[in-house]
Amino acid sequence: GAMVGSQRCELRCGPVVRLRAPPSLEAGRYRVPIDAVTPVSHMIAGRTRPVTSPSTATVLRCAGDLLQRLALSTGRMHVVSVACETSADRVVIGGHVGAVAGWIGRIVVECNAPAAWALSLARHAGLGGRVAYGLGRVRVEVQRA
Repeated sequence: GAMVGSQRCELRCGPVVRLRAPPSLEAGRYRVPIDAVTPVSHMIAGRTRPVTSPSTATVLRCAGDLLQRLALSTGRMHVVSVACETSADRVVIGGHVGAVAGWIGRIVVECNAPAAWALSLARHAGLGGRVAYGLGRVRVEVQRA
């Protein structure tokens, strides 16, 4: 058993699965639709303002964070555009975390191969902040533009 807050509960985990980095992509331009399964949280200006419509800078920062979190590297990343069909959402996590603002919906990223490859890692590692709390679970497709 495990303690969650002040309650005792049974914790069950699935089998351990070793993830492998996806093969690198051929040079060129890619279209990467990303659908939020759970709200995605990005904060800017020292975690003071939530982002509900990600920009090219937000997506580049996320791609870099993914690489850093997974100790991987790729070539120079470039994001041409980010089309957003998003809306604001807020999740109450509770405890010291409180409520977290984010976005739900879809973004479509136009980018080069290194950025598309880095964003594909979000399938397993999540996108944005607070992924340890279940936020930032996404579906990612990588399409040749």
